[in-house]
Amino acid sequence: MQKYQRIIKDNFETEPKFYFSKKHYYECYFYSKVVQWFFRSFFKIAAGKKADKIIIPNRIANCGKAEIINACIKGLFDSDGTVTKRWASFSSTSKGIVEQVFLLLQQQEIFTNKNKWVKSNKYLPLYTIRIQQKESLKKFSMLIGFDHPVKRKKLNMLLS
Repeated sequence: MQKYQRIIKDNFETEPKFYFSKKHYYECYFYSKVVQWFFRSFFKIAAGKKADKIIIPNRIANCGKAEIINACIKGLFDSDGTVTKRWASFSSTSKGIVEQVFLLLQQQEIFTNKNKWVKSNKYLPLYTIRIQQKESLKKFSMLIGFDHPVKRKKLNMLLS
C-alpha cells in the first residue's frame, strides 16, 4: 500500500485513501479530474460502466517493449489473478482483455487454458485463463510474477 500511495502522490499530487474490505482485501481510491482526464484521453478509456468492455490500451499492448507489457500483465494478475495449489489464473468479465492477455502470454511461450463460466443469467460471464504447465508457470514467474506478496508466495510454493 505504501508503494502505491507514493506512486499516486508523486505522479498525481493527490492523497489516496485505503481501507480493508470485509471481503479480506485492501482497497485504494482517490478522486482527481486530472487523472480521469489523463486516462480517458491518453489511453482512450471510456467513461461510465465498462467492466465487460475493458482492454489493454494499444499504447501498451502494441508498444513492442516486453518490460512494459509484462508490467501491465503483472498488474492485472496482482489485482484479478489467483494462485491455487495447481495453477495461476486471471479472470475478468471482459472477454477482450482475457483474450489479449492470452495472446501476449502465448507470444512469450507461456501457455494457458481458456474457460468461460456463467453463474446465472443475472451475472455477466466470467472469462478465465489458467497457467497450469510447470514450464509455463516457471516462465511466468521469471518474466512477470507478482508484486502481491501473498500471490508471490503461493506461486513460489507451487513451483517448489
